Amino acid sequence: MTLSLRRGDAYVDTRRLVITAVDAAGVAIDLTGTAIRFMVKAALNDADADAILSKVTGSGITLADPQSGATLGKAYIAIAAADTTSLRAGRYWYELEATDSIGVITLAAGTFMLVADLIRGA
Repeated sequence: MTLSLRRGDAYVDTRRLVITAVDAAGVAIDLTGTAIRFMVKAALNDADADAILSKVTGSGITLADPQSGATLGKAYIAIAAADTTSLRAGRYWYELEATDSIGVITLAAGTFMLVADLIRGA
């Protein structure tokens, strides 16, 4: 799966990335007590410490509250403009994983395309 973002844009507040976790039947699952990590790396074999972008629950990732009704299974990833402004446009790799009482599961992974911004001034 490819995730494409524009370098230097703010994906925060109402424009943040929305995750909806579902089970094998496509039914949203309760994320209460789940830790979520989102990481972007320049190369697949880079160490976690060398990630160019990293967000975790409580620091860039927020679980929807309440975990019921329309917000069941939802979490939000906030990526500030400063997170990508200094990065070169190009192809990277990302992974999104969740850890709960059962263990770790990868929710999504693939190519992370950082698209150059054309307009650079205010």
